[in-house]
Amino acid sequence: MRLDEEAFWETVYLGEDSHLELKEVRFRGKRLDASRRDAVADEIAAFANASGGRLVLGVTDARQAQGLTPEQLNQLMSFVGEICSESIRPPLEYEAHRVPSPHARDTGVLVVDVPPGATVHRSPGGFYQRRGDAKRPMQSDGIRRLLLARGQSDATAVDEQPVAGTGMNTLSSALWRRYASSRTDEPAQVQLAKLKFVKEDTAGALRATVGGVLLGTEDPRQWLPNAYIQAVCYGGARMDGNRQQDAQDISGPLDVQLKEAVRSSSAIAAWRRTRIRNAATCRNTAPAPSSRRS
Repeated sequence: MRLDEEAFWETVYLGEDSHLELKEVRFRGKRLDASRRDAVADEIAAFANASGGRLVLGVTDARQAQGLTPEQLNQLMSFVGEICSESIRPPLEYEAHRVPSPHARDTGVLVVDVPPGATVHRSPGGFYQRRGDAKRPMQSDGIRRLLLARGQSDATAVDEQPVAGTGMNTLSSALWRRYASSRTDEPAQVQLAKLKFVKEDTAGALRATVGGVLLGTEDPRQWLPNAYIQAVCYGGARMDGNRQQDAQDISGPLDVQLKEAVRSSSAIAAWRRTRIRNAATCRNTAPAPSSRRS
């Protein structure tokens, strides 16, 4: 997404607010000084725990562009990616843009846009939320309220959590209609909402839920990478990696995964019974040792 540069710099000159944080970055020689990594992580998580926001890296306290080179911006890109995937739990989504400096087009700043999180995010300093022009620590009651607002007040609500990057069209009509009443002529959106297969996120966008993706898509892994069953066969009664005999990743809609997992389990059990019978037959038919003495 290309930014309106003129409007962007006008916003920067006006200063920080509920949705804008400006940060100066430091380099030691050619390398980025990562000593403020935790502070940057706290700022990003605070936006995700509120209504989202924008972090601009490469702006001085006087609200002027530092003028970072392309090589320095590359380091910042990697820096932000590591923070969002390693320093914040759970990892969060973001978008990063390079914006040229107003008076030196061969230099620029890095803009990090953070959407509202689907859950509550913890950063190295704890739980923070953006309020006004600064991050504020979240108290336990505030964390509980946000979990409730985001559909995670307890473990049973996980399937109702909206999935980022999805929409109503993500769901296959042939799949989700198996769970809808055949005696209604209500619009698809209404039926999906009743099934809890779609839900608005905190920004008001209609998203497919975790349950909707699991049951209403051909391959849930496109949006939920770990949404598959791994069936593993071990020799013996313990899960010992050294005795693994076979493994299979089972994908598809959740109901298909479960049926295939049961079928695989039954096939393995039958295979084991056959091996036991064959082994017993071999023992029973083996010739007796000779008792003749020399």
